[in-house]
Amino acid sequence: MIYYMIFFLLIFGILMFLGRRGTGRLQKVLEILSDCKAHSTLEIANRADTVAAGSCISELRTNGYEIECKYKGLSDSNRKIYEYKLGGKCII
Repeated sequence: MIYYMIFFLLIFGILMFLGRRGTGRLQKVLEILSDCKAHSTLEIANRADTVAAGSCISELRTNGYEIECKYKGLSDSNRKIYEYKLGGKCII
């Protein structure tokens, strides 16, 4: 029983460390947003080479980053367009 608890705590600690440190894809998204300009979901996905830009934004928020989101309307193919902007921790 004690081994399971130690194993659980070890895995939990590793996951917490990785979450705070960020992964390569999160770092790419953060670099894109660090100019304090608004970027669309499509732009972030293309530049960060990810298909889940919204998930990356969510993970960055969980890690303490303030990221604003604005609805910009519909695309020609009736898809919703959102723009994201980093607040508070910008590199200019």
